[in-house]
Amino acid sequence: MKVTVEYSSQIRRIGGVSSETVELDTSCQVQELVKQLAGDHGESFRSLIIDSAGNLQSTILVFVNDKQISRDASVEVADNDMVHIIAPMAGG
Repeated sequence: MKVTVEYSSQIRRIGGVSSETVELDTSCQVQELVKQLAGDHGESFRSLIIDSAGNLQSTILVFVNDKQISRDASVEVADNDMVHIIAPMAGG
């Protein structure tokens, strides 16, 4: 199963990639995919998107096929899904 993941803002900068195709052996929940990605991209990336309890940071937005997913939603990614992970920009 293949899932395309796109990164925005500082997630893109820290991860060093704007998008990637992830091969999954089985379907999984969005949160599991995000944790896998956090493990793949190093500590700076991980600390930006995962909190100390191992959950998605409250500031991170995740979309699956243009639909925003809440932090605690039980949404499975499917073959050919597009997952977009965004860290909102702030400041002025």
